[in-house]
Amino acid sequence: MLPLLIVSALACVLAAPVPAVANASPATGGESLQSCIDRALREHRANWVCTGPSSGVPDRDEDDTWCVGNVCHRVKSAYLASSRADAAYGNQDGVIGTFSVNVNTNLNGRQAKWTINLAWSTGPAIAYVGLNLTCREDKNNLPDSICGSSSFKPAIGPAAVSWKSRTINGERLNNSNPYYAELSGQFDAGGSRYGMDTLRTLTFNCYGDDNCYFPDRAQEHTQ
Repeated sequence: MLPLLIVSALACVLAAPVPAVANASPATGGESLQSCIDRALREHRANWVCTGPSSGVPDRDEDDTWCVGNVCHRVKSAYLASSRADAAYGNQDGVIGTFSVNVNTNLNGRQAKWTINLAWSTGPAIAYVGLNLTCREDKNNLPDSICGSSSFKPAIGPAAVSWKSRTINGERLNNSNPYYAELSGQFDAGGSRYGMDTLRTLTFNCYGDDNCYFPDRAQEHTQ
């Protein structure tokens, strides 16, 4: 939450049962959540997860109403941004449940801080066997390196419709490069296990010895 992409956060991914070897169809950028669901049913997928632009999933968190029904990013300032996705999961008989995922990024000097919000919408209770937030350093043509990670095992459902993580304090980012975070995980629901699509946050710059900032609001950073 629930990319949480690497495959773009705007893509729709059909996931094979976990931990079975994935034989998912290629991601289709811009495919609607309903189109992804329809394709999963046509292909008689035993277990699938779709994440992408949707027709609208009710959200219990008022802070997330800016992005109901979409995978999208919001830059609040040069140092604050949010990334949010709607998700649906199910089997060959149809949709079992829906939920949403939100990752908030707060830049503080050369350090990033994150919080994760999950919101249950429909279906049975969801228990994460692992929800992982990973900081990555963008090294252009080289493999991106890991700059820290945190893991959680939250649960959401009819009895607890939302969950918010503690503040995740990232490592000091010493290298002069762009950085971003990825949220991924596996969850159990209705007696089956599913692999959540990876949600990638917006990239932020940490060049030279300067403080980190989101490039979309670079003007604010230089003021």
